[in-house]
Amino acid sequence: MSSVRTYTPLITNSIPSVITIETLTKTYNGRVNYRPVYQRDIRWTLIQMGNLICAIMNAHFIPELLFYKLQEDEINADSSTEWECIDGQHRFFVLSHFMLGIPVDLPRKKPFLITMQYKNSDGKIIYLFYAKNEHTEAWQRTNPSLNVEYFTAEEQRNFRNFPIRINVINNKLTLDARRQIFIGLQSGSPVRGSDLHKNQVEIPLIGLIADNGWEKTHKQTMLQRLYTNPESFWIHWVIRLLFLMRGEGGMDEFRIPDSSISKMMKDKHERLDITDEESDAFFEVIDRFFTFISSLPEKVKFSPCHFYALYIFMLTNTLEDKDRAFVAKWAKTHRDIRTLWTRDDGDCRRRIIIIQNMLEELSSRPNEVSTDEESDSKKKRPSIPKQLREFIWTRDFDKSAEGKCHCCEKTITLTGSWDAGHIVAHAKGGPTNAENLRPICSPCNKQMGVKHMDEFKRELIAFKG
Repeated sequence: MSSVRTYTPLITNSIPSVITIETLTKTYNGRVNYRPVYQRDIRWTLIQMGNLICAIMNAHFIPELLFYKLQEDEINADSSTEWECIDGQHRFFVLSHFMLGIPVDLPRKKPFLITMQYKNSDGKIIYLFYAKNEHTEAWQRTNPSLNVEYFTAEEQRNFRNFPIRINVINNKLTLDARRQIFIGLQSGSPVRGSDLHKNQVEIPLIGLIADNGWEKTHKQTMLQRLYTNPESFWIHWVIRLLFLMRGEGGMDEFRIPDSSISKMMKDKHERLDITDEESDAFFEVIDRFFTFISSLPEKVKFSPCHFYALYIFMLTNTLEDKDRAFVAKWAKTHRDIRTLWTRDDGDCRRRIIIIQNMLEELSSRPNEVSTDEESDSKKKRPSIPKQLREFIWTRDFDKSAEGKCHCCEKTITLTGSWDAGHIVAHAKGGPTNAENLRPICSPCNKQMGVKHMDEFKRELIAFKG
């Protein structure tokens, strides 16, 4: 005899219906949160957005939208939001923005308008808007070489009367229940990276991040302040910040790729557990770090190496108001490694050395930061005369056209890119003379920073070993 199985329905009150795009826009635009905490950011490209409009004009099948009706105790008194969009976020966003002709304003992107591209029989591309308004006219003035037209009255009627299926859940659901519905509906378009892992709130550290709203605050700061776009892996970086605070692995934490941190989250690794005492300490460190970054001038941005070096430094040091000018200038150094995190092929030795050099630069910061006028009035670092460079090369390599970098021992050529590197950095009083100069490759000279050349060479050898 089979056992009796019981089930607990999650959704007990939902209302499916079919409404027109016009009704959808009038009823829900401005009143639906299309970006609740469990949702991803808008990811569609302008082409994908235009393709949805084209599909509607060609009467294709459009999947239904799923909304959740917020209960009275879930509605923010300062907000006009009454629903959450659990599924169909991109479709709802595109339809309302296109019909109303309002600009799309997304993080790290310039505002733009959604158009439908239509190819005439003669091959000419026409950029179509639903109707003319101040935004479309401004767009047309900005793009005078493009062919712009507007929907005819019949096209407008077909678009606004196009039927859209919508299902509204009216019974109360917890935030976790809405998360699970969202994740379960993404089989056709998988949620990846931080968009996926931010919903694993059963992991103590992820729960801490979600409870404190760090996606709205610290993630946005990272988007604004980093040259490398951390959209897909910002959670991974916050986790690495915790590991660095613990100090268990030291610089070896940078040997752990983001993919390994993803596996930790998938496996609910014990390193992601966090005690209440540790949570308080991490919250204080993170808050102090991001507050300092946010206090810098808006144009100041960091490479990933600068970002981590500054964080490590602030774990044991306090930066004051007078240090902001120095950090703002320091962030402009090492321009060649702005995207090192994404460009690196997995060999982390270079970025570890760079971060170590950056820590030394921060430790060597002046007590008083001079103004731009004072800096200009000071004697600038002298360039190395051609005759001195030739003497150094001949001294070390005789008449050979090739030599070895004094630090990494890679081949350098007389006519190629090589530097006369200071043994004792110029910033630390090292003279620009033959005794204090050695022929080295340009990458080593940039990575060495203000470190003594012999010390830098020992570190290279240690990492190779």
